[in-house]
Amino acid sequence: MNEQPLDLEKLREEIVNMVDYWNEDTSLMRNEGIEAIMRKVEQHVKAACEFYLRYKDKPELFAKEQSPINWKFHLKTQRFVIRKKDKYVYYNYWLFRKVFGSVFSKEEAEEIEKELIL
Repeated sequence: MNEQPLDLEKLREEIVNMVDYWNEDTSLMRNEGIEAIMRKVEQHVKAACEFYLRYKDKPELFAKEQSPINWKFHLKTQRFVIRKKDKYVYYNYWLFRKVFGSVFSKEEAEEIEKELIL
């Protein structure tokens, strides 16, 4: 699996397809199903971690390979930041949220968002 943000909805769809297939043969689900689901989850988490590590501290690479972002190096904090609407946010926190954001509830995401703003 290629490096990519964690997408729980995509993972859910893949697991549902696996379970639908196993429903035709319940012995498959009992014997191999749980292990296969765990391998699928591990693949998705690994791909998300690799994506994060590839672009951590590298906004220029992210902008080149993924999508344009308005970034700069903030001298006072010695960190990369990106412009989001009328505010600057720490790039690595923003990237973490982009990669693993589907794990957080709306309330948790809002709390994280507060910490991102300079």
